[in-house]
Amino acid sequence: MGITKLITILLLITALFWSCDGKEDSPECQASDPDVTLMDIRDFNIQPSYLSALASVGALQNSFVSFSVETNSENLADLKNELKISWTTWQTISPYEFGPASDINLRANVNTFPVDSFSVLQRIENQEFNLIANDTKGFPALDLLFNGIGNSEAEVLAFYTGAQGNDFKSYAQAVIADILEKIGQVKTAWEDEYGESFVTNTGFATGSSFSAFINAYIQDWEQIKRARIALPLGLLTFETPLPGHVECYYGGYSQELALAHVESHYEIYKSVDHLGIQELVEGVTNFTGTDGETLDEAMVSQFELGIEKLSVVPDPLSETVLSEFDTVNEAYLALQDMVVLMKTDMTSGLGISINFADNDGD
Repeated sequence: MGITKLITILLLITALFWSCDGKEDSPECQASDPDVTLMDIRDFNIQPSYLSALASVGALQNSFVSFSVETNSENLADLKNELKISWTTWQTISPYEFGPASDINLRANVNTFPVDSFSVLQRIENQEFNLIANDTKGFPALDLLFNGIGNSEAEVLAFYTGAQGNDFKSYAQAVIADILEKIGQVKTAWEDEYGESFVTNTGFATGSSFSAFINAYIQDWEQIKRARIALPLGLLTFETPLPGHVECYYGGYSQELALAHVESHYEIYKSVDHLGIQELVEGVTNFTGTDGETLDEAMVSQFELGIEKLSVVPDPLSETVLSEFDTVNEAYLALQDMVVLMKTDMTSGLGISINFADNDGD
C-alpha cells in the first residue's frame, strides 16, 4: 500500500471518529454492513415479486385496451383471465405491506373488499372517474365490472356496447391505471433508496428491517384467516355467514386466491435456494413442540396442514360458507393455529416485538 493511500485512510478514520464522537445516535454513525439475509429477502423475494406483479397488471392493461377496441366475447374472456392472473399474482406481494407499501396503503388501495357496487355504478352513471374510496377501486372493482354487472356474458358485453359503454370503459381503465401506478411506485422505491437502506437496517429491534418485515408478514397472514375465511363464514358475526364478503364474489374464485396467498407465505418462509425466514427460525432453540419437534418443524407442518385443509374447500366460497361450515372451519382452524406459532413462538425466539394491533381475539 502506498504511503499516500495509507495517510488518506487514516485521515478518513480520524474524521469519522471525531464526527461521531458524542453523536452515536445520528444516522451517519449507525451505518452498518449489509445483512446477507436481508439482501436475499430483498433480491430473491421482494423485488422479483413486485416485478412480476407489475408485469401481470401491465398484461391486464394491454388486454383491456384490446377489449376496448374490439368489445367482443373473445376479448372479454381474455380480460377475465388476465384479471385472475394479476389478482393471483397480487397475493405474492400482499405480505410486504411495510416501508413504501405501507406509506401509500397499497393493500387498501388495490384490494379492499367487498366492493361497494352501488357507489361504483353510481359514479359511472355520473361520469365521475376520479378514484376516491378504496372500496370503489382495485381488483374487487374490476371483479364487479368484468364479472358482476350481468348474469351472462351477453349481459356484461351489453354494458360496454350500450349508451354508457364508454363510461364503463373509462372507469375500468382508471382502476387498472391506478393499480399499475401504485404497484409501480412501490417497486421503484425498492429498487432505489428504500431497497438500499433495508439491507443495512440490521438487528431485530423495533424499527429494524427484520422487525418491519416479520410484523408485516404476520399481520398479512391474519388478513387471510380473518377477512377471507372467518368473516364470510360468520365466525365474527355470531355464526351469521356473510357470503358477500368473500374476496372475489363475482368471479367465484375466492378460494383459489386464498390458497395462492397461503402458498405465497409458505414460499417466502422456505426461501428455497437463498436465506430467509426459515434459516432464522432454525436458529431458535427455546421451543419444543408436543412431539419434540423444533419450531421450524412445527411451522412447516402447520403450513402444509393449512394448505391441505384450504385446498379441499370448494369454490365459489360464497356458496361454500353457507353449505359446508365444517369444511371451511377446519381450514380456518389450521390457519389460526399458525398465528400462534408465528405471533408468539417465532417472534419470541427471534426477539421481535409485535407492533400492530388487531381486534379478533388472537
